[in-house]
Amino acid sequence: MPNTDSEQNRNTYDKIASDYYKDHKDDTWDNDFLEDFIKHLPLSSKILDLGCGPGIESKKMSDKDIDVCGMDLSPELIKIAKEHTPKATFIIGNMLETFPFVNNSFDGVFAKASLLHIPKDKIHLVIKEMARVLKTGGIIHIAVKKGDGEHEVIENDYGYEYKRFFSLWQPEELSKIFQEFNLKILSAEQWQNPGKKTIWLKYILQK
Repeated sequence: MPNTDSEQNRNTYDKIASDYYKDHKDDTWDNDFLEDFIKHLPLSSKILDLGCGPGIESKKMSDKDIDVCGMDLSPELIKIAKEHTPKATFIIGNMLETFPFVNNSFDGVFAKASLLHIPKDKIHLVIKEMARVLKTGGIIHIAVKKGDGEHEVIENDYGYEYKRFFSLWQPEELSKIFQEFNLKILSAEQWQNPGKKTIWLKYILQK
């Protein structure tokens, strides 16, 4: 994704930050995503919540006394995350750039509904960085939407228009990428929220 697209994503989430948080702060449908991840972690884990948004999942992990660092492109989302989850650490960062962490920094990387904003021709850059900052034997959680291609969507869920970019994936595409970085698939699941059209591809990977 060129910098202009990154800037558009940042501007969009800065614009909708407050409404997005209010809309999603009480979500429970994805709790299983988090529990599947946590059960594979060692005690006293240090976790990177990649594309953490307003820190909703970061708070759930922090409340379980997990050491969490959340990273997101949007300063407004990070501001909300810091306000509601003071025990966690939050930083502004671009997934398409080198992560500001040394090698082997984390026991786990949690990336729910964040890689779906990364263009397919750039996903290798992100997966490479995720693997780099993860300890040997560490755990990755990824959840993206199933489908084909990539597109920009104009939405108005909050009473005003905004644009978001999405990439959609097939299991075969992702499996090839995971193999390139020697990431072992511990579990793979296609999950659909009852009453919703979206099919999520959920993965637990191990370095």
